[in-house]
Amino acid sequence: MSRSLKKGPFVEAKLYNRICNRNGIDNGLKAFLDEEIARQNESDNTKGNFVAIDYEIIKLKETDSEVTLYMWVLYEEYSLKNGKLNVEAGSHIPTVITAAKNGEIYDLKEYWQPRDGSYYVKDIRKKFPFHLWLKATDSQWCIDKQTQRCEEKALKYFRQNGNISKNVDNIVDQSKNDPNISFD
Repeated sequence: MSRSLKKGPFVEAKLYNRICNRNGIDNGLKAFLDEEIARQNESDNTKGNFVAIDYEIIKLKETDSEVTLYMWVLYEEYSLKNGKLNVEAGSHIPTVITAAKNGEIYDLKEYWQPRDGSYYVKDIRKKFPFHLWLKATDSQWCIDKQTQRCEEKALKYFRQNGNISKNVDNIVDQSKNDPNISFD
């Protein structure tokens, strides 16, 4: 079944995620991934928050009719309160997405994430090819740059929508040590 975009915060996130297509994937696949990641992560608390999505593709397997992506997905929801950027919800998890494809049209076949606790590594080893185990079990190689990109998307969104204070608008260093950005 083809999925069409419904109204929601991830539609706005999708527009901001198209700033650059650094993963070298076509626009149809990019839009599909943005929508599916947002759909899988949205909750009752999402409304009113800006959704930022970033992913690092570890491996892409593609045939004429199917695509499978092994990746690290970062999903974060931001709000702006009292002039401070706040992370309201989020996740960072290895993910495998498989889709049927027809040109630049994609239909979800499977959205996979490992279970928690003692199943986590076992699940990854069952789903990811052997040569990807190390990258799939170690988030530290990509989390900092993904977090920075999500923060930049959120700040750009709040700036463009006139919802940002001058104090936050002048942020140069968008790291977690910046007193203008709150992560609680």
